Amino acid sequence: MKVYHVKAARKDNSVAKKGEQYWFTTPRFGGKKLFNHYPRPSELSTGKKSCVLAAQESLSDAMDRISFDRSPEHHDAQSLFDEIEQAASDCADELEDLADQYEESADNMPESLQQGSQAETMREQADSLRSAASDLRSFDFSSPSEAPDAEDYDDDDDYESALSEWHDEIESVIESLKEEVTGVDIETMF
Repeated sequence: MKVYHVKAARKDNSVAKKGEQYWFTTPRFGGKKLFNHYPRPSELSTGKKSCVLAAQESLSDAMDRISFDRSPEHHDAQSLFDEIEQAASDCADELEDLADQYEESADNMPESLQQGSQAETMREQADSLRSAASDLRSFDFSSPSEAPDAEDYDDDDDYESALSEWHDEIESVIESLKEEVTGVDIETMF
């Protein structure tokens, strides 16, 4: 579907005031769709495919919002790992719901069509979504180590060095986990 960009609206509309930019699409069926941002893939598709894309986008957005704060009062890295786990779990739940919808759609087809290629494709899509959900739930979301305790060090420089190393380790693990979680292949057979 082609996306059109209007640099300056000639008059006010539902997403932009006069002079503001907006984007629009003209789907084959239905009226023009207006956006105040470049439309995301889930906004350009319909049906179950848009739900799959929305789940991927939601997970990606959650991962983008998570960042490690190096300030001394934020030594609880496990809370960040919990946030990543929650985002992955939410996405997995959405994918499992969609898998159920695909199977239900295949089961609701007339008996003469339930063994056909379309029903087979729906069941394969459900299996693919369940596999992706399982992959999202399979990661280890525990923090690799606790923050160093200042009382364990005689010298402030040693403590600061150990704390810096710990920050680097946690930051690296979080970034790696975020990449792995967002890299789960959620196949769509459309």
